[in-house]
Amino acid sequence: MIHISFDSSEFMIKALMTQNIDVFVVKTPFSMGYQGVFSVYYVIQGKRIKAKNDTGIIFVNRKNISSENVKKKLNLP
Repeated sequence: MIHISFDSSEFMIKALMTQNIDVFVVKTPFSMGYQGVFSVYYVIQGKRIKAKNDTGIIFVNRKNISSENVKKKLNLP
């Protein structure tokens, strides 16, 4: 059985490293906020926007948690 979790916290990182979960999914809040504001700006100007807008996610597992990109997203040293 594979255990997947959502969002990042110190608890989730420890659970991943102790093999209590296999992977967790992290949202990209900056992109979510940016795309939200950008969409409002476009609508105010009378422009059309996409019905769906992918703001991105990151799958974190034991293999990639030490990569610079993932460490940056999780605010890890």
